[in-house]
Amino acid sequence: AGEWYVGEDIPPGRYVITSPNPNGGNIAVYDEGEDSAKDSTIIDPDGDIGVKSWTYELEAGQKVKISNTDNMLFTPKE
Repeated sequence: AGEWYVGEDIPPGRYVITSPNPNGGNIAVYDEGEDSAKDSTIIDPDGDIGVKSWTYELEAGQKVKISNTDNMLFTPKE
């Protein structure tokens, strides 16, 4: 869980985001300087209460907030 900044903590790019945690977790993306999330979802490995994976294009300056999990995987996607 926590906040990470694209361009500082995470390289910009397109990612497939998954959670290895069996209970999944929440992820939200904020544009630079914005207080409201641009996009958000629940990532759930079983797909029961959310999506199994989320493909997303992260841009420099965006903030990524992760909650209700201790781990999310960001796999680069062509």
